[in-house]
Amino acid sequence: MAFGVIGAGGGCGGLILPLLINALLEQVGYPSTMRVLAGVMFGAGIPLAWFVRPRLPVTDSGTGEKRFWNWKLMCSRSFLLHQLANFVQGAGYYLPGIYLPSFTREVFGASDWLSTASLMLLNVSAMVGLTIMGYMTDRFNSRVCIAVSATGATLSVFLFWGLATHIAVLYIFCILFGLFAGGFPAAWPAVMREMAKKSESRGMGHVDTILIFSLFCLARGVGNIVAGPMSEALVGGMPWKDEAIGGYGSGYGGLVVFCGLSSLISGMNALWYHLL
Repeated sequence: MAFGVIGAGGGCGGLILPLLINALLEQVGYPSTMRVLAGVMFGAGIPLAWFVRPRLPVTDSGTGEKRFWNWKLMCSRSFLLHQLANFVQGAGYYLPGIYLPSFTREVFGASDWLSTASLMLLNVSAMVGLTIMGYMTDRFNSRVCIAVSATGATLSVFLFWGLATHIAVLYIFCILFGLFAGGFPAAWPAVMREMAKKSESRGMGHVDTILIFSLFCLARGVGNIVAGPMSEALVGGMPWKDEAIGGYGSGYGGLVVFCGLSSLISGMNALWYHLL
């Protein structure tokens, strides 16, 4: 639960920053906006760093030497499958946040405010989704949590973004995608807990859950980086434009399909649980 609340706190910036950035861009321009944002982040982060406490030392439970790096774990099938799911989910999750304002303006002729509102809805819903998923990880296994996130995200993309013929339908997509896809990282504690327990029972030695968490973040971040040039290729040429309905025929159809497939594949470990 705590992990979900922490993640939801990060989503507050996604609610406030779009409004702040739009106002600054209109008033002072791009260079000054970047300077203001840098100052705000530095000014907010430095005082709070005082309250960050060092990590508690690892206690000896009689399991022998404890090392942070566990190469047996990192080469295990369970870890690699979860890493693949995190990479794919990261490659698709951030794309709506990047393209939604442009999509809303170009497809529905929306104002800057209505375009920004789509991003705000996505971020607010992600805050709620992280909190709910954090609650779920305390009560359900990782298979249930991942399946809920992946199923909801996939359906929201294919049914509401793909078939959006009105801006209200797109807003429904923003809410649902934020709730389900945005809550995906909050399922990590359940995965980390189960993976550490299984790996140690299989003779892989001590497993530090912080190692798992760090590498999960790495895989998701790499997926986000890869998504940049990939999304440009998907949008370039405006595939299926005026040849299909809703978002599929908007010129962003390839992007919609990629986002939906990445959401679907992110839940693969719920189906392949017996392999983990």
